[in-house]
Amino acid sequence: MSSTQMGISEIGIYFSDDTFGDESMSGLPFIFVERHILQYSETLDDALSFIANVKRTCHLVLAVADGKLGTARMIQYSHSLVNFFDDQNLQPLAEWHPRLPNAIYCGMDWLCPSRQYKLYKQILSQYGHITPESSIQNITSIAKTGDLHVAL
Repeated sequence: MSSTQMGISEIGIYFSDDTFGDESMSGLPFIFVERHILQYSETLDDALSFIANVKRTCHLVLAVADGKLGTARMIQYSHSLVNFFDDQNLQPLAEWHPRLPNAIYCGMDWLCPSRQYKLYKQILSQYGHITPESSIQNITSIAKTGDLHVAL
């Protein structure tokens, strides 16, 4: 998390679908996109504007959070398109990846039903009572989706 309470995380996408655009070696590597957001973005809107306008390269899912506002967005990211999701329009919308009020999540990959659903079930079991400690003990250690969270 930055000094302006901005946080970011990413998941490289191997199992994409036709909603992702193409990839390209021409553009700003995502690690520099992340650094720019942490170093220069004061708000979530700053970060989303930068992502929308930068020359992107590869398939990713990013999460960007603004701790000052207590809100975050999940971003479907590729060279040719970018989509921003909140809890109302979170994708992919499937039985194995349902929406939760006031939450965005992605487990391991875009099309990864077993991991996505396991993560959903663990978030749901702790819903309304999630702390950094309970996330470690009761969500990521069980869902095995990694230990990086943008914000709780």
